[in-house]
Amino acid sequence: MRTAALSHSAEPVWGERLTLYSYSREIAPANLTDMLRKAQGEARFYWKHDQNPLALAGYGIAAALSAEGQSRVARIQLQIDHLFEGARAFGESAPQAAPRLFGGLSFSAHHEPSGIWASFPSAHFILPRVMLAQQDGRTWLTTALNADSNEPESDVLERLRLEADAVIASLGSPEAAAPPPNQLERIDYPLSREVWRAMITDATTRISAGQLSKVVLSRLSDADFAQPVDPVGVLTRLSSRYPDCYRFLFEVQPGHAFYGATPELLAEVHDSNLHTMALAGSRGRGATPDEDAALARDMFDNPKERHEHALVVEAVRERVRPYARTLDVPDEPEILRLRNIQHLYTPVRAELETHFDVLDLVGELHPTPALGGYPRRAALEAIEQLEQHQRGWYAAPVGWVDAKGDGVFGVAIRSAVSVGSRARLYAGAGIVAESEPDKEWDETNLKFKPLLSALGADA
Repeated sequence: MRTAALSHSAEPVWGERLTLYSYSREIAPANLTDMLRKAQGEARFYWKHDQNPLALAGYGIAAALSAEGQSRVARIQLQIDHLFEGARAFGESAPQAAPRLFGGLSFSAHHEPSGIWASFPSAHFILPRVMLAQQDGRTWLTTALNADSNEPESDVLERLRLEADAVIASLGSPEAAAPPPNQLERIDYPLSREVWRAMITDATTRISAGQLSKVVLSRLSDADFAQPVDPVGVLTRLSSRYPDCYRFLFEVQPGHAFYGATPELLAEVHDSNLHTMALAGSRGRGATPDEDAALARDMFDNPKERHEHALVVEAVRERVRPYARTLDVPDEPEILRLRNIQHLYTPVRAELETHFDVLDLVGELHPTPALGGYPRRAALEAIEQLEQHQRGWYAAPVGWVDAKGDGVFGVAIRSAVSVGSRARLYAGAGIVAESEPDKEWDETNLKFKPLLSALGADA
């Protein structure tokens, strides 16, 4: 089991005997982002989608788990099982208030933390010391810690209650002042249009030669500001503009944050029921309802877009089928409309054969052809050979998991990582045989906009 005192590279210390304790109570309504702002200087976490009833925010570190390499998902799952073994919960037993681990994976299992991603291991999960959960107008507070098993239980419970009292007092104080808006000093797109064209041409040549059917290639943007980036401010702006996306924050340590607003669900598991999706094919939004509908029809009827989407649907079907007792995949995609973009979207639902943890499905589904390509191995090889930058956690799973193995993970697109006053943004495009480099360049420009705008760097 890992705790905050252990380094990212350390393995779980199976022999040590710490016990996870938590204390929960229902409290008066509270503002999640205000709590996060007051917790500046701590590790911070956030997860919300306005069409999903449960919203979560937390700060501090009660336990931290990390793993590297190809077996990282299985090794993280073992650590989670060890962490929750013998865990003790006090106070109210509402399922919404149960302790959860927030975290995710890097896109590549070969990821080595460095540069702007230096604080983000290949797989990393943190159980916050303080968590707020909100559902249907109700709010629960949970405090947690790992304590020596020899410490009297009454002493541990008193520590948890005192922390809860302090949090409630803080929540009742005036809202924290937001820092001034980010002042952009410089924005850079390291990959030139000429190099992008060469990448896409290389990819379509490989596809025409039958080496693969699709590959997703990405660009990045670096933005430097006059002061440290405020991730809570970014979340606030994303929440007002993209309520129909999964907004997330994973600030592994103060000032080292990964955040975004992704429309793409990778896996949601609850009581042996799975919800996932295929999301591929893009168009901008129209200035009028008629123009918007015309763009959607053009996307829906476009052979290139439908082929790209069908590859994702079939791959999701193949990867879920071995786990499923029943599987529901619609024959035709729908149109998913967001503020500045619309996509082809197919929801996929399954009743699982037995209880599989959400991480079982995360490990099976990542990366889908929507963010990697098809076939998987050939696409990943092409990405490694063609891209000139480190993806880090971009386009990878991020979300939460609880002691039952239930949880929700999105695909971390429309995302940015920041350290201090520098933010790095990513945008990708699915490349198939018919792809045209300049059109794909324009598509990535469109995908940069949500985070550029939320950061104040879209001028």
